[in-house]
Amino acid sequence: MDHRRSLVFECADRRPRSATPVGGYGWTHGDVQYRNVLWQGGELAAVLDWDRVGVRPYAEEVVRTAQVPFGVNGEFDLARVSAFVGGYRSVVPLESSALLDGARAVVGAMQRL
Repeated sequence: MDHRRSLVFECADRRPRSATPVGGYGWTHGDVQYRNVLWQGGELAAVLDWDRVGVRPYAEEVVRTAQVPFGVNGEFDLARVSAFVGGYRSVVPLESSALLDGARAVVGAMQRL
């Protein structure tokens, strides 16, 4: 029990700092990208690198995920981003306002680095 209690304090900085995010949220990987997904015979075999797992807005996860394969040096392949977001939204409903909020959160986090 003490270990769990210490984890609460250790991860306290991951709590939202301001108002409740727009849209749904839940457990997310935090770094889903092609380098962290293994395929075998056309089927998903494993998801690796779980060090960033946490509860966050789904829209924030979509924004983070889209920037790895579709963004190079600050320029994005918007057709691919659109297709990716459309595919995600076909499974998890995300309002445009939630996506905008997620993008703002990711940009804000990058600016703090």
